[in-house]
Amino acid sequence: MKPIRLIMTAFGPYGDVEEIDFTKLKDRNIFLITGPTGAGKTTIFDAISYGIYGEASGEGRDGESLRSQFAKDDVMTSVEIYFELRGRKYYIKRIPKQMKPKSRGSGFTEQKTDAEMKIFDENGNYKIVCGVSAVNKKVDDIMGINYQQFKQIMMIPQGEFRKLLVSDSKEKEKILRKIFNTEIYSKFQDKLYKMKESILDDIKTVKSKELENINKIQCSEDSLLYEEMEKDDKNFDKILRLLEEQNKLDSVNMKKIKDEILKVSLKIENLSKKTYEAEENNKKISEKIKLEAVLDSLKNKEKVISSKENRLLKGRKALKVESFEKDYIDRKEDIETKRKQLAKSILDMKNIKNKLKEAEEALKCEESKKDYINKIVEKIAELKSYRDNAIKLKKKNKELQLSEDKFNKLKNNLENKKNYIKLLKEEIDKLKNSVENSDDFKDKEMNLQSKCEKLDRVYEVLLNLNEENNKIVDIRKDYIKLRNKMNKDRELLEKAKEELEHMEKMSMEGQAAFLAASLIEGKPCPVCGSVHHPHIAEMKDVYPDKNKIENHKKRVKKIEDNYEKSRENFQRVEVKGNTGKQIISKIKKDYENLTGENIDKLEKLELTMFIKNNIDSLKLDIEKVKSEILKIKAKQESIEKKKNKLKEKTLVYERENAAFEKINEEYSNQVVEVERIRGIVNGITEGIPSEFRSIENLQSKIDEMELTRNKMENSIKVAQNNYINSRSMYERICSNKESIEKDIKNMELRLEKIKRIFEESVLSFGFINIEDYRNCKISEKEEIKLEKDINRYYTELKSTEDRYRELSFEVKDLTPVDIGKLKSEINRMKEDKNKLDKEKSELDTRININEAAFRRLTSLLNDVKEKEKKYSVVGELAVVSRGKNYERINFETYVLASFFEDIIEAANIRFQKMSEGRYELSRITELGKGRAQTGLDLQVYDNYTGKYRHVKTLSGGESFKAALSLSLGLADIVQCYSGGINLDTMFIDEGFGTLDSESLDNAIQCLIELQSEGRLVGIISHVPELKDRIDAKLEIIPSTEGSRTQFNIV
Repeated sequence: MKPIRLIMTAFGPYGDVEEIDFTKLKDRNIFLITGPTGAGKTTIFDAISYGIYGEASGEGRDGESLRSQFAKDDVMTSVEIYFELRGRKYYIKRIPKQMKPKSRGSGFTEQKTDAEMKIFDENGNYKIVCGVSAVNKKVDDIMGINYQQFKQIMMIPQGEFRKLLVSDSKEKEKILRKIFNTEIYSKFQDKLYKMKESILDDIKTVKSKELENINKIQCSEDSLLYEEMEKDDKNFDKILRLLEEQNKLDSVNMKKIKDEILKVSLKIENLSKKTYEAEENNKKISEKIKLEAVLDSLKNKEKVISSKENRLLKGRKALKVESFEKDYIDRKEDIETKRKQLAKSILDMKNIKNKLKEAEEALKCEESKKDYINKIVEKIAELKSYRDNAIKLKKKNKELQLSEDKFNKLKNNLENKKNYIKLLKEEIDKLKNSVENSDDFKDKEMNLQSKCEKLDRVYEVLLNLNEENNKIVDIRKDYIKLRNKMNKDRELLEKAKEELEHMEKMSMEGQAAFLAASLIEGKPCPVCGSVHHPHIAEMKDVYPDKNKIENHKKRVKKIEDNYEKSRENFQRVEVKGNTGKQIISKIKKDYENLTGENIDKLEKLELTMFIKNNIDSLKLDIEKVKSEILKIKAKQESIEKKKNKLKEKTLVYERENAAFEKINEEYSNQVVEVERIRGIVNGITEGIPSEFRSIENLQSKIDEMELTRNKMENSIKVAQNNYINSRSMYERICSNKESIEKDIKNMELRLEKIKRIFEESVLSFGFINIEDYRNCKISEKEEIKLEKDINRYYTELKSTEDRYRELSFEVKDLTPVDIGKLKSEINRMKEDKNKLDKEKSELDTRININEAAFRRLTSLLNDVKEKEKKYSVVGELAVVSRGKNYERINFETYVLASFFEDIIEAANIRFQKMSEGRYELSRITELGKGRAQTGLDLQVYDNYTGKYRHVKTLSGGESFKAALSLSLGLADIVQCYSGGINLDTMFIDEGFGTLDSESLDNAIQCLIELQSEGRLVGIISHVPELKDRIDAKLEIIPSTEGSRTQFNIV
């Protein structure tokens, strides 16, 4: 990726639109960014990073916080970048979330984060991608690296340059994980561990189920199975074997019980059948005896039944005569009804005649009022002539009222506006006075911010000094302890060596004495050849044998090994102490550079007390300054609010003044309108009598008179209708009376004829007279009852006789049997069977429970063995993959260490060159103290001393070279592993100030080599030598309106 053009709008210290055209560099691929502190050098890197990924380059910076304080309210913050990647050109524009003025009205509204991307083809045509998510996805696709990788290998921000170099294994793991996307290995570790825990839980669950199933087993307490079940350390295989044996035995016993139950059941069945037959015969004998009594009773009822038969016969004849009687009675009742109607008609005629006379008199009275009605009609016409003017008068009075209300309202509004404008003017004057000195707060805030930053740096240096000083204190303790152990081991070694020399000397003397004992005067010595032996060695009592000497040599060797180990440990601590002192010395120098105070002479307790006192004091000072900054910010926010409020109040003041003038004009016009309407009202009032000027009063009077007229006219109509109705009713009743009298005469003649027919029918059916007929009458209900009684009697008699004959034949040769004895025997047999059933049920339950337990236990035992076998593999893998191994390296760290070795190898190519072959980076493979994670810590091999030491012991310049080499090596490896990615740009923020002249030459030479490879290298630095050696410079020029940029190419 190579930037072509960068456009920053209201971004950081750049208050307006600032464009940087990188094409002006032409064939120069290395350039320097210069300018005073705070001018906006790092902001250029932030803008490039934000433009591409939507995130700023350094920590603690984000898109929302990078809006320029120099920007005007109507200028939107944005970043636009044109860049080239693999021969293709791209354009991205990003707008961070920010507040912007509302398009309508006053105040501000929120601008959401937005992004737009253009992808150009070789002809200059482009495709547009819109939206933050879509643009981010496209950037990931074309770049091939994510934001974290970009930040680590292409853009090394201020304060993060040395992070990968000096961070511990845990921090390096976080950095490299993001770069190489190794989260999958960490997830694999976690998944293995969860699998292990899951299998262990499963095993526990299955074993718990085994115990549950064992507790369900039923057996006698004196059995071997019960004894085995009660043991604390249960043998599941033995329990299973004993359970199987018991189940087989229970099955045999079950068959015996079932056979016994079958025998008893057959006996009960045969005896029950015999009992049933005896009971049935006894019932038949008893029934025959009862039927004899029933037959006697039925024969005694023969006379009663004969009487009922005679009664039924006569009653049915009477029913045939009854229709003639009913016809006679109905006709007689009809005549009586007609006579009552005649009496009523005579009474009604008399009453109606009186009402007709009253209606005639009322009609004459009402018709006499017609003259008065005519006078009322004339008065109503007169009143209606006033109605139009009264309506007009009401309308005009209403208009007058509305006009006067509007007049009064305008008058009040005018007064209120006048008072409100006066208050606004006073408030505006007050706000102007309160915001006059707002610039003083900005200067004060900048000074305090600068002071706070300096205090923060000093505080950070003291924290580092405190940490390293604490380490030195621990090292001193280890130093004394290990020195004493080394001296003690040396003394032991010297003493053991002396003893060994003594033993070897004694052994030689013993050998000489042994040889001397065999010498003979005159014969040559086998050692020296002499034939004379003047001083023969004397034999002593005890000499050390060979085994004892060998054992002592082994002891000496062991003591010597212990001494060497003690000496190496002591030397290691001594190196650590020297390294710690160098680090502390460097930190002291940093403190002096920041504060001007020399603390080189402070050591041990003095240094510890100095650090403690100054850390606490600095912390309070920082909090105090931050508190002051917050107060000033609060005051500035208050002033900004007041400024905004002043703008709003000024606009309101102008708007209210305009409104006041408009209301005043309306007020003058309304005065004229009120007088005009009042003149019209007075003219209408003169033509209407005072009591009728109100349309309501007038209409009420008209309605009252019309109501009176209507009532009188209705009264006449009612009187006329009453007279007509009464006369019509009188005529109708007279006609009805005559008709009824005629009907009565005809009905009496018909009645005599029907009476004669009834009397003749009584005699024709054999009745003596009407009284005899009426005595023989029966009701329909009584007829049905008599017929039922007679039929029931003959039916019962026949069925009883038939059943008696049948039973007499069936029980001819039978005698009664004692049923009680038979039932007692059956009950005894049933009790025996119940005992057997109970015994069978209990045994069946035990068999079912135990067989189910046997099946489950067999399955569970197999399951446990399978899971334990699986756990033996997964459990070990889980433990090892989580770092619980000799080297304390987890699976992900192991993979990252492989990547890191490649990075170190690539970094050493440049680091050796920059350090003139003195240093090489390497990964620390030895275990560290305690249980801390290891595997990714770095050390350097010093070819001058031939020893390894920690990277933290490197000087500032050496650290810069190592960090730069590591970053370049990282870029090479990422490019190697991520095929197709072109990392042809690198931006470096600070770090060169720590290099001496020769180191600076080496570093620049490495960067020039990058340039020759086609990479664009941008550097931020205050080092004067760099300004002399790099001829392409991007100068940042600050001003009171914001910074601006300018390329200066020699």
